[in-house]
Amino acid sequence: MSESLHTDAGQRSYRILRDPELGLGPGPVVLPREEGEPARSSAARLAALADVLTAQSDGALRRTLIRSCLVDAGFDWLCYCRIMCLDGRVSRAAWYAQYSPPGWAEAYCGAHCFDTDVRVVKASTAGWPFAWMLDDLTRDAAGAGRAGAAARSLAALAARAGIGSGVTVGFETARPFEYCMVTLSSTLATRAWISDATMGAALVLAGEIHAFIEPRIGPLLTTTGADGLSGLQKRMLDLMTQGSSDREIGALLSLSADQVAYQLGGIERRFGTRNRAQLAYVAGVLSRQPAERAAQPPMEPVEDEGRRVRYA
Repeated sequence: MSESLHTDAGQRSYRILRDPELGLGPGPVVLPREEGEPARSSAARLAALADVLTAQSDGALRRTLIRSCLVDAGFDWLCYCRIMCLDGRVSRAAWYAQYSPPGWAEAYCGAHCFDTDVRVVKASTAGWPFAWMLDDLTRDAAGAGRAGAAARSLAALAARAGIGSGVTVGFETARPFEYCMVTLSSTLATRAWISDATMGAALVLAGEIHAFIEPRIGPLLTTTGADGLSGLQKRMLDLMTQGSSDREIGALLSLSADQVAYQLGGIERRFGTRNRAQLAYVAGVLSRQPAERAAQPPMEPVEDEGRRVRYA
């Protein structure tokens, strides 16, 4: 089942998806190394992986192929995320977790590790694959403060999930505020094993997985995102993006400035933004995008007051 985690009055939203939610067939297929070493993939086989996966209608065979390519490249796990990031803060994410360690996506999102993980910002700016190990996740946030504690908690969660090192690759999307990151990881706790050849294989494998999965997840915030707004709210949004103040908008629409502020605050939460500058930027980008359909139908959340998390 797909799972959506929400907090901060709906301003942050994380969806966890596996093959059934993307129409790729039910159930995981896991091939531990000890069950037999698969035939080594050639560079040509890796480079054509996206086309092969698209043509493969059997979900079990598709998962076997991906797993064998992972093992051939020296990795144990694959995590694919599409992230909406504004001012270094992830407000929305869709995590394809079919090949992630069991329970890792849920633990990571539940602890809001996107706020702490140094790989998130690096993946959006590096433009090239980079290797890491667990010590790297805490090095930039050392100390006894909140950031240091959160980084150590992330490293501890990763260690319990069997993650020790790996390679992360970032990919741009058509949205300036959305990008994708592919993380290939190993149980090994050092990155000494990651050679230039391993980096090259990781880049090709990540690119092929991205080409196959990204169209099936689609944008996190679509141009249909404003469809749920009333005509009045859409007019407010238009005026706000043109630079009008709350008072000016209220005067044009016969509303008080407080009423305008309340309505625009709701739109900020809907779009996952934290202030008017972010909202104007996101609305402006969306207004220039061609019409499109949301990749996933809306999900009705169920409250879990004990954990202050909503699942759908």
